[in-house]
Amino acid sequence: MTVFTIEEQNLICLYDPGSREGLIHELHEMQKDLMPDEEDLEALTRSVLAKLERMTDAEYFEITEALNPFYPLDDEAYPDEDSAFGWTDNPAWDEIDPDAEIE
Repeated sequence: MTVFTIEEQNLICLYDPGSREGLIHELHEMQKDLMPDEEDLEALTRSVLAKLERMTDAEYFEITEALNPFYPLDDEAYPDEDSAFGWTDNPAWDEIDPDAEIE
């Protein structure tokens, strides 16, 4: 199994569109925008690309699942996305007129 360094994992998380081929494409596109003084990022990107090109899609999904696991929300505990983050409706906010002049 391919092992990625922490820096390589961070780069994957930043540019991962959800598929191995897509990530390879995104990293190639990012390389076009690098400045001459960004040799470290260029080397890091080349390292990630080399590892991605050697691995299978199954290995890629195994690694990305470990980097970004899916946590389904419990429908009873969290009926909507906002409540999952502790946000609640506040009726007082509905009465605020954003266009009203400040006194």
